[in-house]
Amino acid sequence: MKFLPDRLAAVVIAAMGAVGLHPAWAQAADSSAGRCRVAASGTAARLNKTLNVDEFRIRYATEGPDALVDTTDANGNGIPDTIDDLVIQLTTARAVYVDVLGLRHPLRQPRYRTAEAINVSVMAMAQGNGLAFDEVSREKSRDGGGGEACALSFAVNSRLQPSHNITPAHELFHLFQYGYAMFKARWYLEGMTRWMETAFVDNRVIDRDALGTRYARCEEIFASGPSASPYWRTKARATGRSGAVQIPPVLLARTYVNGQRVFSSPVFEGGRFALPVLEALQKLSAEVAEKNSLPLYNWPEDTQRSNRFDAQICQAIEAVSVPR
Repeated sequence: MKFLPDRLAAVVIAAMGAVGLHPAWAQAADSSAGRCRVAASGTAARLNKTLNVDEFRIRYATEGPDALVDTTDANGNGIPDTIDDLVIQLTTARAVYVDVLGLRHPLRQPRYRTAEAINVSVMAMAQGNGLAFDEVSREKSRDGGGGEACALSFAVNSRLQPSHNITPAHELFHLFQYGYAMFKARWYLEGMTRWMETAFVDNRVIDRDALGTRYARCEEIFASGPSASPYWRTKARATGRSGAVQIPPVLLARTYVNGQRVFSSPVFEGGRFALPVLEALQKLSAEVAEKNSLPLYNWPEDTQRSNRFDAQICQAIEAVSVPR
């Protein structure tokens, strides 16, 4: 079953005006979104196991070069604990992003109206622990048939232990960012996502010394990449008690297979800052597209990654306020 019915996609496009998008973009959203790139059979052919949970299509290997490093099955359910833990983290993160913070699910964004699932490939990676992709794609079947349905996708390292690493939730949040705006400046993409990790990992002690005047102004972090996260944390925490988000008891009680809790704190400081920021950047993304004769979506990659819009992104973020 398709995760997002066509009638719901139409409702979402119509609702875009609620966050301030120019009305003229309703037609553009319909014509420039939803491209589904066809890829040759590759990753899916190497990963011999698939686990479907809600919108997530998790693919992993128990043999070959992409085989899981740890295949322990302590709970005896026939699924490696690392995959169980991956499911727990992803479904919990989705619940936080959508149900608690009120963010629009990527599969319910007009940009991704043809995507029916989120593919998560657990595979060997020479560098890093994860990588998220911003295009909708599908793989051809090995017999030359139609192949699988169109999907969003990200990959995580087969060495990963989700009970000790928040990378899956990190990569999932990138899909939320891609759904809202076209910008890919690293200080925004990685800085904001590193801040979002603190919904799960309370690292106030780690970054206590970094939250000083060095990151007092947005313009000072344009070259910072992931290390821009203290700026985001500072902005979020400045919202005070009105910006704090309580993790619901049903989510707070969730644990990994080994009994470790998914959350280390019952409060996500400044969590209410996320939605108005993404909505402000969604509006800005549409304005930049119109002003620069770009499609609403499908910008050239170098334009998405360009720093030419940093000042405008900065102004949009600095103008955001959280109702008290």
